[in-house]
Amino acid sequence: MHMQDLWNTVSRDRVISRIAGVLPDNTYLVGGCVRDILLKKRPSDYDIVCFSDVEQLAENIARMFDANAFWLDKQREVARLNIPSKGIMVDVSAPKGEDIRADLLSRDITINAIGLDIRQKKLVDPANGRSDLNSGIIRVISEKNLKDDPLRVLRCLRLALELGFDIEPSTRAMLKRNAHLVDSAAPERIGYEFMKSLSVSGGSRLFTLMEDLSLIGVFFPQYAYAKDMEQGRHHRWPLLRHVILTAEEADGLISKAESYLEGIGDYFLKEVSLGITRGALLKLSAFLHDIGKSESRIETPDGGVHFYGHAARGEDIARAFCKRIRMPEKAERIVTGIVARHMALLELACTGEPSRRNLARFLDASKGFVPEILLHALADARATGKPAEHVGSGPFMEALVRRAWEYYRGEYSVQKARPLLNGKDVMEILGCPPGPHVGKALNMLMDARADGILKTKEDAINYIISRKRAILHKTCD
Repeated sequence: MHMQDLWNTVSRDRVISRIAGVLPDNTYLVGGCVRDILLKKRPSDYDIVCFSDVEQLAENIARMFDANAFWLDKQREVARLNIPSKGIMVDVSAPKGEDIRADLLSRDITINAIGLDIRQKKLVDPANGRSDLNSGIIRVISEKNLKDDPLRVLRCLRLALELGFDIEPSTRAMLKRNAHLVDSAAPERIGYEFMKSLSVSGGSRLFTLMEDLSLIGVFFPQYAYAKDMEQGRHHRWPLLRHVILTAEEADGLISKAESYLEGIGDYFLKEVSLGITRGALLKLSAFLHDIGKSESRIETPDGGVHFYGHAARGEDIARAFCKRIRMPEKAERIVTGIVARHMALLELACTGEPSRRNLARFLDASKGFVPEILLHALADARATGKPAEHVGSGPFMEALVRRAWEYYRGEYSVQKARPLLNGKDVMEILGCPPGPHVGKALNMLMDARADGILKTKEDAINYIISRKRAILHKTCD
């Protein structure tokens, strides 16, 4: 970007154009916002380095946007203000070093080490970051900077994925040498980098990058020591290769989800919690789904390979990882639910043509993550490398996923929204108080309705009356 184009872009920016008048001399925009401006992207966050009164500047900016400023780190003089009306965040901080060059050279990578003095219309680029921006390169400024904050290893991967940049060879070597230090970072920061990376289209490449840089063992030791584990005749690929392929397949399916889940819209772009999309959770679940296999592999005398209980063991390991990165509970339930039940649709397929009753039970057990588990089943099938005619192959699973989704959006949802009887009705018919028999009766009604036996409320009443003895047996005296 030419300098005149740069200043034209800056003058049109919705935030910079307003705050320019209150910025004192020797104040700089730095970091990601300058990088984004140079890439002709609209920044979502603004970082300002102020060589005068940090608190006063933060309060002045806050008043302009009717926002509140607060100390993010008072000891280091870092103030923050959120501007909900603009959907942005502004950080104002004191410099790290005696001048702006020293501050910029203390940062993580060259493309984040560019300063912009709006008042003087001056660009400061001591690490030659503009050249790396133009070349699409991620380059660490120094190994010391990496060791000062090892989380920067993960941040380099995230930015490579977000920007579509390459990590230059000496930086790759540096990241690999320091991979073992990443786990010392704050769990919340690790979780942020993980989930932000996976939220990107193509973010499943994170796992390949992690494998290349010896990061898999830091967070997922079960895969590190079992990466070459053969999985028997049902799988073409060893364990680690299979789960990475599954995550990549899930990533690709998200971009064309409408082809399999009609009417799904932007479901996978929606956030479950702040910064955590449903698509990111699907990719993480796809990677974790077989992690229990490393601890449950059994070889039989005839050479067969089995992984009894691997889904339940995987659920425990997945839960531990989610808690390790402080993942919110709702997001954790989606990940652990998919890992625990990732075999469920395949098991239905192996019984032949699944009945509506069995599909309804599958959907009941997948409440809260039905679209995710359907796409996961398809991604998993594609990543096994099974022949097309094989039960559980990609083409076979495509048909089953479409059928399950059609049933879910149609008859199943209607029946859930408009039950023939509710719990109060059941208690009146049975003449019993609340108890386990009510749930038992309602489940029987759902099964019978899914099978097409019940059509009307009268049908349901007669059904309960005819089975009163069976319902009340051992549940109500």
